[in-house]
This record gives sequence, C-alpha cells and structure tokens, in this order.
Amino acid sequence: MLPTQISQSFSSEPTEQALKVLRDYLQKNNNDIGAEAFHQASVLEEQYGDWNLAGAAHQSCIELAPNNPIALLYAGHWLQLSGMHEGAAALYSLCQDTNPAFIGLNRNSGQTENTITRSVQARQQLRQFLSDHHRSNVSKTKSMSVHDAVWLRTHDGALSLAKNYSPSLFWVKDLKQQAYHPQNSFDWSDTLLSAAKDIKQELWAFLSKDPNNDLVRPYLQGTPADYQNLSKLVNSKDWSAIDLFKDGKHEAEILEAFPKTFKALQDVPCYKLNKQPFEVFFSILKAGQIIAPHHGQSNHSLTVHLPVEIPGDGYLEVDGVKKSWQHDELLIFDDNFLHSATNNSNKDRIVLIFSIWHPDLNPDDQKAIQTAFKARADWLNNRWKMAKADFKKALNS
Repeated sequence: MLPTQISQSFSSEPTEQALKVLRDYLQKNNNDIGAEAFHQASVLEEQYGDWNLAGAAHQSCIELAPNNPIALLYAGHWLQLSGMHEGAAALYSLCQDTNPAFIGLNRNSGQTENTITRSVQARQQLRQFLSDHHRSNVSKTKSMSVHDAVWLRTHDGALSLAKNYSPSLFWVKDLKQQAYHPQNSFDWSDTLLSAAKDIKQELWAFLSKDPNNDLVRPYLQGTPADYQNLSKLVNSKDWSAIDLFKDGKHEAEILEAFPKTFKALQDVPCYKLNKQPFEVFFSILKAGQIIAPHHGQSNHSLTVHLPVEIPGDGYLEVDGVKKSWQHDELLIFDDNFLHSATNNSNKDRIVLIFSIWHPDLNPDDQKAIQTAFKARADWLNNRWKMAKADFKKALNS
C-alpha cells in the first residue's frame, strides 16, 4: 500500500505535482519501497516525466512483484515502446502464465482503458514474436510442413479447426486425421504384444513390493480449474500413473523394476523430444471411474494403449466410436479427437500408455519438431534473463 500522503496527492494535486511528491518519496525511502509505489512512479514518469526513470521504476516493480500481471504487462509495454521486442515478449509471456486473461483483455474486463490498450497490444506483439521465433528456428531444418506448423496458443494468424478435432498446443497441417489406426499398420505391434505377459509380471512384482509406492502418483496434478471437466480426477488416485518415462526422463528405481518392459519398447518409434521417449506410463483407472471427454495437445503423435489388466465392462471412446480393451490388441488412436475412457467394472483397469510419431512424418519432420520444441522450451526458460538484458540495453542507450 502507498503511504496516505502519497495516495492523497494523486487525488488532490495535479499529476505533475503528484509525480514530484512521489519522486521525493522514492528518494527518501530507498530501503522501504513497495511495488505499488514503483508502479505508480513508472506510469507517471511515462506520461509526465523521464522515460528512463519510468523504465527503472518498471524494473524495480517487477523485481518486487514478479507474479503481478499488471506489473509485468506495463513493464513489457515499456520495453516494447523502447524497441526491445524480445524482452517485451518475455514479460508478456510471463504475464500470460500468471493470469492468461491479462493478455487480450476485452472492454468488459473491468480494467482501466490504459490496461486494456496495453493488453491488446501485448497479445499482438507476443503472437507475432513467437510465431516469427518458431519460423526462424525451423527454417534451418529440412521440413517445410513443420516450418508452417502452428503453436495454437500464440499463433499470429486466423485458424479454424473442427470442433471434434482440437489439439490445444501444436498443430502440423495436412497430417491425416483418423480416430483409430489399425495395429497391423505398424510392423512393431506383434513383437510388443508378445511381451505383454512379461510386462504384466513386472508390474505386479513392482506393486506387490510396496502398494503405496510414491512412484504411483495421481496422473493429473495441480489446480483443478486448469483441467476443466477433468477436475474431479486432479490430485486423485482414482486415475493414477506409474511413469516409465516422464518428460523424457526416468527414475533409476523404475529402470531396475521394468527391464523387460524397457527392452520391449526399444523397437517402437516412440515420440521423443530428446533421446528418450517423452512419456510412457502405466495408467490405472479405479473401479467405476470415468475419464471425461477431452482433447489432446498436439497432432504430431498418436497414443497407444497396451492392455495389461482388463477386468471387462469398460471401453475407450474416440470421436464417438467405442472400443473395448482386448488383451491381444493394441488400441492406437489420435487423442486430438474428443475421447474418453470408462471403467464400469469393480476392479482396476490398467493399460500401458505411450505415444508414437504420426506415421505421416518423415525423419526430417521429426527432427524439425524436436528443434521447434527445444527452441520454444529454451526461450521460455530464459524469459527473465532476456527481460533483464533488454532493460539494461534500454536504460543504457
């Protein structure tokens, strides 16, 4: 909160005088200044004072309040107007992470006109920067289809996807859209199915040692509101997972417990962002549970279910077509279609789930996708560093 005398100056004195009062306050209270004072100073300096002092105030404000969307939005706007487009995009992206609603606010949002104007400009700048960033990185590869692919949350053009087919993260145009893919289309499927008995034995041996093992986790973790109609399963072991690979990594204990399972997967073209499969896990759906209809994230991979423990009276539904799990059959499907899973039995249903590359993608396409995802991840991981660097450039120019 601002001190009372400072707050009163904004309502009772001209803005230039309010700025003078605020400057005096900042100079005399160097060690005890809150983010709100720096925010007010940054806005007034932009309008009536010194542009560099405004930038310094913005920088101090976000250092004190790194999770405040208003502070990030306004600081990003200052960087943008200073010609520092990467740093501006970095702060806009951090603002979007903190509160997605603050990028692209509408007139009914309840925010001030200044905030709405900055928010609309931020949306345009962020989308343009990240779309250019993607195309620039992928232009060095041999895949035009991935060069023209779309990061759906930050694309700079208009898109129209079918309601029943709706990836939320990344979309490569012109890939075949097919709900289920027959297993005989994949030459590795029979070999994998022949290992199903060994895979099941390793799973039961793992669970029998410690049924409450910490490596058995709720599949969905975090804030329920982030998962929409799947919120009932968030942080719940009604749908749990044992990760063989998660984000391309695995635990040493898992490798020791599932040697035959790992070996069986070696000849499968698992979807990878590095040298390891991105995600492989045992999915345990408790008796009577339903995974509500939802869409996947990206269309460059297909999802595979290898049945492990199938008690019956359950099914997978993809694009309105229901298929029951069978012990001698892989279910291979495109999870960007609306899909759900139901276990109506009185026992757990367990399947091994992993992703494979979409068969329409050649090795150059796969490599280009890995390049695109690494470039985006590196950029996201360095946002604060880029913003600080651009503040330094702008303030010293």
